[in-house]
Amino acid sequence: MTNLWAVNSLGKVYTLSTNEDHWVEIKSEVDFKKVATHEFFTWAISGDHQIYIYVPTRDIPIRYRVVTYENERWNPFGGFSDKLLPTDRPHWSSADGLVSLPQENFHLPSNSWEWEEEWYVEDNLDGQPLEPEGWTYATDFPVSYNPNKTWNSCVRRRKWIRYRRFCATNKWSLIPSIHEDPVQEPFIDVAVGGTEIPGGESNKFTVWAVTIMGRSSMSKKILVVLNCKRGSIKAQLTRIKDFINNPDEKDKIKLESKMDTLKSLRIKLSDIRNEYYEVVTNESDLEPLELEILDLEDDCEDIQVRIKNIISKIDLKNNDVTSCGNSFNNIKLPDIQLPRFNGSYHDWFNFKEQFISLIDSNNSLTNSQKLYYLKSTLTGIAKDVITIDDSYTSLFECLKKRFENKKLIINSHFNEILSLEKFTHESAKNLRTLIDCCQNI
Repeated sequence: MTNLWAVNSLGKVYTLSTNEDHWVEIKSEVDFKKVATHEFFTWAISGDHQIYIYVPTRDIPIRYRVVTYENERWNPFGGFSDKLLPTDRPHWSSADGLVSLPQENFHLPSNSWEWEEEWYVEDNLDGQPLEPEGWTYATDFPVSYNPNKTWNSCVRRRKWIRYRRFCATNKWSLIPSIHEDPVQEPFIDVAVGGTEIPGGESNKFTVWAVTIMGRSSMSKKILVVLNCKRGSIKAQLTRIKDFINNPDEKDKIKLESKMDTLKSLRIKLSDIRNEYYEVVTNESDLEPLELEILDLEDDCEDIQVRIKNIISKIDLKNNDVTSCGNSFNNIKLPDIQLPRFNGSYHDWFNFKEQFISLIDSNNSLTNSQKLYYLKSTLTGIAKDVITIDDSYTSLFECLKKRFENKKLIINSHFNEILSLEKFTHESAKNLRTLIDCCQNI
């Protein structure tokens, strides 16, 4: 069924259905100058140059979902709580943790909406059922979450959902004006459509409105789209920086793939700059946007230089391994001091890795020699560990059972963080102290 809409000289709105043979008046207490329709909505400008919307009742209601995430961190003294670290996301936040979203800050946009129900917790994670409380777990913010709690689950979050329903159907509803006083800048035209615009989506319609000063509200919407694109590129650059800062991620193929991504991002930045020039006409508004684009382009160039340097070092190392292997055998290198272990849970993993690399993996040593070296490295309470038999394998296994207690190791890490002096003010020095402490763990 298709409807034709019209306005007569008295400002009354009528509609004619293809299934009917007469016009039907859409009752209203105000008169209208113009209407613009879509399949499900009708927009109109009234005699006092304000914009109204008419939404007919349909079988499927108009609903809007709002979402917020509740975040908690595990504390060795009380379990999970809302007492987060200074660098963590807010207790209530968006999915990415960048925006604080307490439940009490969600309000209905107008009297045309009503809440369907109270807040409730989502009961699944990508189709996987969750426990009744709806928590998902991770090692830290922000990483991937899973429904199961494990020994290294240091943070958790759950998704809260609430729906609002549009209730002002079968009547004209006033749309707020640009200014508090609508007379200050009245509207003179309205239209629906225009999906084929920069940044537009084919499955979404757009409402255009023009004021008496010739301003179009649509330009602001395009600007929002462009800002989102720019923000997406900035996020991608941050992820690439994190990738190359990770000492474990030095795979040449992955690095070359990141180089290709950076080339693509620079092309996208150029396209966004051109679209900004088409949309933003005021030079004072354009200048900060241009500076933002330049900063992102500089970031791209810096990251590309860093990746090229890393790739060059990888190539140089691969080329030198064979040619220098034999010559190294004839060079007298300084003696390597064996690591010492005094029974500190905090130092166990470092000691274990070094000892395995230097002694345990050396096939030229007998078990008796390895036992001698292992005993020589132990001090303090580690030296008092008792074994079933006086053998290398038995002693090493006893040390692992005694000091490879992951729960106690995590507790020691938390105690080290919690023992930091409380920050009384924001400063680069305090932030560096916290970062150094976390990196040393």
